[in-house]
Amino acid sequence: LLSFANDQLDECLTRVWASESLLLEDTPWVGQKMMLGMVYLIAGVVQAAKNAWLKSGINLVRSLRYINDFEEGLHFQGPEEAMVRSFSSFVMGLFNLVLSMLPPQMLRIASKAGGRTLHGSRSDALRLLQTCHEQEGALSPFAALVRLCYLIYIKPALSER
Repeated sequence: LLSFANDQLDECLTRVWASESLLLEDTPWVGQKMMLGMVYLIAGVVQAAKNAWLKSGINLVRSLRYINDFEEGLHFQGPEEAMVRSFSSFVMGLFNLVLSMLPPQMLRIASKAGGRTLHGSRSDALRLLQTCHEQEGALSPFAALVRLCYLIYIKPALSER
């Protein structure tokens, strides 16, 4: 992302906003809300890469409104059940794993912003990634990859047993 030229970042944002428009045409349901959360998160990251800090901050905060819906996705039942549960487990696991590596003071601030969904528990993060992998959903291979990276590279670097 950081190696993108400014015009490529503009193109990326154009596509992100097109995704938002398409999502808003759908009737509200948990999958739509989860995807909107990701749209605003991605928009915030791209805007930060463009040094548009105020817009970035606004979209990152907007994304937090949708993050709590990820927990609802863990228990979703319906035609898209496998995808919604896989997506929820993966994103919540990944976010919590990253948060668990923050210094304690930053973790407290981030946990308050993320509500009960993002609390930075490393054991919960690894459990969610394991669940995603075991359910063999669309994101199962990525969950396995994140867990392997943690076990092979991150855990030894943190001197954990």
